[in-house]
Amino acid sequence: MNPDKLTNTELPRMQKVNRNFTIVLAGELLLLAIAAWLMITYRNNAEKQIWFGVGIGLFIQCLVSLGADFMAERRAKTYTTALNTLRHA
Repeated sequence: MNPDKLTNTELPRMQKVNRNFTIVLAGELLLLAIAAWLMITYRNNAEKQIWFGVGIGLFIQCLVSLGADFMAERRAKTYTTALNTLRHA
């Protein structure tokens, strides 16, 4: 591996990835809130049970995505810290 290439190309890329996690997580939290709203609003409405089902599906999907993205964010921060250490070495 070329340390100069890692610090000049990979480090800025990972810094951008870390910034984008904030946007992605905010979007997933917004969708989670919408899913909760759908489930609460339509839980007792027999004529619109499809929206209750959509809410359940969206809620489950958001929980899975949030869990995966939290783990990915933690790994990305560890990797970025290692790249910063390499730059200062």
